[in-house]
Amino acid sequence: MANINVRLLSTFTPCIWRHHFLGYQARDYDREDPNRFNLAKKGDPLLPTDLGKSYALDWRGKPPHMLDRDIPVWYRFLEKWGSPFLNIFYDCLLGGPILSQEEKKDPIKWMWRVNLAKRADAICELTDELWIIEVAADPGLRFLGQLQIYRGLWLRDPLIPKLEKLILVSETVDPDILDAAGMYGILIFIV
Repeated sequence: MANINVRLLSTFTPCIWRHHFLGYQARDYDREDPNRFNLAKKGDPLLPTDLGKSYALDWRGKPPHMLDRDIPVWYRFLEKWGSPFLNIFYDCLLGGPILSQEEKKDPIKWMWRVNLAKRADAICELTDELWIIEVAADPGLRFLGQLQIYRGLWLRDPLIPKLEKLILVSETVDPDILDAAGMYGILIFIV
């Protein structure tokens, strides 16, 4: 049995230049094309991303889904670096169960969707790019995976056709994590 597993693993080659999802096939990879992974068909009502409402830059309530200990970190970041944001979205639904417009009206199905979808702390729109942001006062290793998953899910249904960047906002960060994040192109703001 061990030989079979080794043989199967050795013949598996992950394909990073083409992606398949729900029967749609993406175009060839082009880093400069913000629609490069948009696998949706025009007018398709069954897409997974739901941005929710946009918040004003000066709004200082409790951002939905953000941890209480991370909120002061987030507001310090906004004070210092938030001025270029055109729109701020909190608690956006990425991935998860796909519901039709009719199913979204059912409160039980909607609650199921909200509970199973992945949610970045914030998605911020700038003039020519989009920031997918995770906020963590003291981040551990898992934020690297979280941001990668958020990007992957966003690319399946990018509602704002702009180049995305992954951002960590933090009070402190371990040097090894800082180094690894740089390898993945994740920008880190320490506030």
